[in-house]
Amino acid sequence: MEELTENQQKIYNLYLKHLALSQNRPYNKRKDFSNISDDIKTDLVKLDLFFQRNPEINEDLFFKSGFANLTNTYLHLGFFHTYIAVKSYSKFIKERYNTFIDSDESVNDFIEGLKFIINFVRENKIKLHDYLKITNDKGIFQYLIHLKKQYISLYHLHAFHLKLSDLYEDEILNIYLEDFKKEVLRNTKTIQLFEKIKKILAIN
Repeated sequence: MEELTENQQKIYNLYLKHLALSQNRPYNKRKDFSNISDDIKTDLVKLDLFFQRNPEINEDLFFKSGFANLTNTYLHLGFFHTYIAVKSYSKFIKERYNTFIDSDESVNDFIEGLKFIINFVRENKIKLHDYLKITNDKGIFQYLIHLKKQYISLYHLHAFHLKLSDLYEDEILNIYLEDFKKEVLRNTKTIQLFEKIKKILAIN
């Protein structure tokens, strides 16, 4: 078979990273792909096509979700181009959207999201308050793309005073946000009561 493309190498390293983390052992990024088996190459070709056809999927979280939802199980690479893997990812993302905002995991994710937004506006040479105005070449708001790929969360958009109800017309997001939508619409001010997030917003 042909040599792995750069993107296929990246996908394989993401798999190896989460495999190592699931086994509580250190991870070293693989650089030599000369002795990869044809079976693994075939799996990587399938996964590469899958991610191309589903650009809203966060590749890193896709592998993380498989190992998170199926603990104490060795997951071979081929598992990740199955229906079970996709279903596992959907479950994982829905749980992420509905994780209590004051949890340590959510706070860490919030900090990482802030870093992502700051880097994005710097790279695009725009002001922070213009972040919600930026679109891609197809006219789609970049923040929607970032939200779908889990680079940011709804709480970041709330900090920009975006009306969360504007998001619910998006079919893909609506799948994950139904429970969150009910909670936010019931009491939007609830989000403002979480002290950790307030402090982070104040610092940044």
